[in-house]
Amino acid sequence: MEFEIYLLMTMTCDDALKEAKLSGIDVSVDRATAISAAVSTQTGIGPSQFENMRNIMRSGSFTEDERTLSYRLNFWPGFSFLIAAAEGGLIADAKFVRTPGGHRPHITSPEELAPWSVTINELAEMFGPLRDGDHWPPYEEYLFEDHHGTLYGAGFSWGLMQDIEKIGHTSP
Repeated sequence: MEFEIYLLMTMTCDDALKEAKLSGIDVSVDRATAISAAVSTQTGIGPSQFENMRNIMRSGSFTEDERTLSYRLNFWPGFSFLIAAAEGGLIADAKFVRTPGGHRPHITSPEELAPWSVTINELAEMFGPLRDGDHWPPYEEYLFEDHHGTLYGAGFSWGLMQDIEKIGHTSP
C-alpha cells in the first residue's frame, strides 16, 4: 500500500481526490506525505533503481519478468502500474496501464472524462492526435481537439489523466 500512497501523493490531481482516497484507508495527509517521502528515497536514479522498485513492490500484488514489473493497484481498480527496465539497472518507463479485459469509458465529449479514468494512449485513441505540452516527469500535458474543433488540455501523472480543461475553439 505504501507504493500506491507514493503514487497518489506525487500526482497533480485536486487535493480533495487525494484526501478522499486516503480517508478510505484511514491515513492522514501528513502520514501519507511521510510514507511518500520514505518511498521516494528508494526510487532515486542509479544502477539499483529497477531492483529497488522490485523490492518496494514485493509488499503488494505484482508480476514480473526480467525487464518489467506490473503492480496491481487497489486505489485504481482496472489499472496496473508497469515499470520497464533500461540498461544499467535504471527505469526506462513507469506508467499506469489498463488491466487486461478492462474497458475505457464510453463517452462522447472530453468533458465527460473523470480524473483517473484514462491513460495517455486511451485519450489518443479517443480524441487523437495529441500535441505535446509541458513534460516534467511524472507529469505530462497534452493538447487535443474534439470532433467539433474545440481545443482541450489534459494533464497526466504517471500516464493517468488527472484533469482536463476546455481551452476554446481552434482557428479555421
